[in-house]
Amino acid sequence: MEYCTSTRLHDNSIKSAKPPQPSFSTPNILPFQIPAARFMSKRKVALITGCSDPTSLGAALALNLLKRGWKVYATAIDVASMADLHRSGCEVLPLDVTKATDINAAAKIIGERLDLLVNNLI
Repeated sequence: MEYCTSTRLHDNSIKSAKPPQPSFSTPNILPFQIPAARFMSKRKVALITGCSDPTSLGAALALNLLKRGWKVYATAIDVASMADLHRSGCEVLPLDVTKATDINAAAKIIGERLDLLVNNLI
């Protein structure tokens, strides 16, 4: 697989450049170089935090995006409070954004594609 690795110099000439080595576990692939085949799904993915109140902006946005065909991950500290969102078709996840373990667990579930992040916390 080939990636664009050229850089434009000040005099508008193009010089070939090697991309920097990644500092994460995926070898030889930088975040902006993920092959397009991984993103072939046309369904967009959203993660919305702070959806515990069924009358909140976060819950309303989750339902709106769901109706538009998005895959929606609604999150709150208490998953039981999002029963209505779950019945509507949202994926509900426990997430306390102050805990790295919760963030990492959510990231593993969601995967590589995230088109929209709404940090709906006060």
